[in-house]
Amino acid sequence: MTTTYTNNKTSETAEVIMDGMACGLHRNGETCVRQTADGLFAVISTKTTRLLKTFADRLDARRYNFAIHGDNLGE
Repeated sequence: MTTTYTNNKTSETAEVIMDGMACGLHRNGETCVRQTADGLFAVISTKTTRLLKTFADRLDARRYNFAIHGDNLGE
């Protein structure tokens, strides 16, 4: 199952795969990283269908997901 997520500022959309576990989760910030149907990794809201940003690399997406909340995923 996929869900369409949208970034209203850039008009970017992504079909996000909702099956299985997220690649990364920031509970306090209510965001997570999930793979998209075209093989990218999307940082998305866990409460809405808001797309924050997409990445080709899963680790880059996970780092960004933590950084936007002032946290550090580590090396």
